[in-house]
Amino acid sequence: MLIATALLVAFFFLGSRLGGRIGSRPTGVAGLAVTAAGTVPLTRLTESGSVYAGLLPGVVIASLGIGAVFVTATTAALAMVEHREAGVASGVVNTFHEVGGSIGVDGGVVLDVLDGPLAR
Repeated sequence: MLIATALLVAFFFLGSRLGGRIGSRPTGVAGLAVTAAGTVPLTRLTESGSVYAGLLPGVVIASLGIGAVFVTATTAALAMVEHREAGVASGVVNTFHEVGGSIGVDGGVVLDVLDGPLAR
């Protein structure tokens, strides 16, 4: 998964430059579309499939989109507040990034438990 992290960081920079050229909204929408496209290969996972062939392509594609979305969300939020409130706005954005990730993991665990051995 190190490659996904490296791509995420690379797309922080690319998303920042792209957002400066075409604006936050198109960059955010494109990033979300790429992230959604990255989830498609994850729907085709099988129990007997290879982790690298099944999981890695989706994670890599999704990390490209998420990198652009994170930087776009932060830039858009900070552009809408006064300079003296930038620290608070940055903290709020980062908090929601963390909360969103936690909800995603918790939701995945709940769905796995509901669909796992307990459901049978």
